[in-house]
Amino acid sequence: MKANFPSTSPAAAWISALRAIRALPALGVLVALVFALYLMGCSEEGGPNTTFPFRVVLIEPTPLSTNIPCTDTIRVTFNQPIDTTAVFDDVPPRYFVAGINSGAAFDGPGTFLSNSGRTINLPFTFQPSTNFTFSFLQARGQGGETLETQAQTTFETAPSGQQGCP
Repeated sequence: MKANFPSTSPAAAWISALRAIRALPALGVLVALVFALYLMGCSEEGGPNTTFPFRVVLIEPTPLSTNIPCTDTIRVTFNQPIDTTAVFDDVPPRYFVAGINSGAAFDGPGTFLSNSGRTINLPFTFQPSTNFTFSFLQARGQGGETLETQAQTTFETAPSGQQGCP
């Protein structure tokens, strides 16, 4: 059965591209894989894909990082945009729950989103020469699902006199 797509549709463009590279099977497989990954990233309405569980895909500083500046931002990146209308805490910003050991001062009003709402940036002031464990515990994606698994990173700040540490 042959599918008919309007000649201006993205699907028609991909089919034409696949036919054009038929002589290069490995490249054809690569193009098909990239197209499949693109489709998995969008719902039919063009919004976030809610087929996959809402999860953290990256925390920075990465685990076991050292020499982290005493004034830095912890960045938590998700596989879809975070829902800033969710309420999980009594203290603003209320749309997530995270924890860190003592010796870190959180600048809540300085929190901001980037990466089309997929990355939350959490500004902190840390004590020098200290090991920190940061845990991201709760949030909700724009698709409505809550965080499936908690995420954690452990890092060490720079000594006094280095990287802006007092």
